[in-house]
Amino acid sequence: MKLYAYLLMAYLSLKESLTYWKDYLSFVIFSVFRLVLQLSAWYALYSSVDFAPVMGRSYETMITYYLVVQIVGDVTSANGIARALEQRMSSGEIATDMLRPAAPRGILIARSWGEKFYFFIPTMVIFAGAALVVGGIQLPASPGVFAAFVLSLCLGYLINLTFELVMATFAFWFVEVNTLRWFVSFFTALSGTAVPLWLLPPWLQAICRALPFQAAAYVPMQIYLGGTNSAEILSAFGTQVLWIIGLFLLQEWLWQRGKRRIVVLGG
Repeated sequence: MKLYAYLLMAYLSLKESLTYWKDYLSFVIFSVFRLVLQLSAWYALYSSVDFAPVMGRSYETMITYYLVVQIVGDVTSANGIARALEQRMSSGEIATDMLRPAAPRGILIARSWGEKFYFFIPTMVIFAGAALVVGGIQLPASPGVFAAFVLSLCLGYLINLTFELVMATFAFWFVEVNTLRWFVSFFTALSGTAVPLWLLPPWLQAICRALPFQAAAYVPMQIYLGGTNSAEILSAFGTQVLWIIGLFLLQEWLWQRGKRRIVVLGG
């Protein structure tokens, strides 16, 4: 019964998002424009050096990175949960959610899945079109590497999900969490979805590796491109799992404290 409720919430969230077709069209146009700029910039750079490797990376590798990372970013994203909880806190609906059979966090996650499909559909279309234009992309070295890539993607999603739940719990104490979310978005830009970490200076790479965001997006891309061996892949999995456990425990502690705050304020 709960599974049906969660699926229904995801469907309703997707349906609600699709009603704003102008926003949807704007998102598609912006995504295409951004990707064209990125690919054009790298084409211009590599053509200036007769398509010789730049920083040890070939033109095919760089183009593959920017195409595949669009999908990686959408698959591992868990945006919208903090904003949704903030809205339900402001309206007082969170108190009603606490009394329902379906878990409030489960409902928030289900709704975020609806929004995920909203963004994922055009991303796949743009990816397919771009891959055809550039003449194909670099594929994983073997089925085993691809399986490791998929597993790493799932772990990456759980990292972003637990982090987003941590951000959401701040709605119990603050009127608006979007300000905090915008501040954190500066660090999420260091996940490798905007710029490959190998292009950054060593000191900035060290900072990135101390944060959970690169473990969510950059690590799967490294596996996809074959930049890690079996031992490094297992180590990467271990790092991702540790981030998931740590963030999950943190959000659980904050959630329980936040629930008690609602009870106190609500009598």
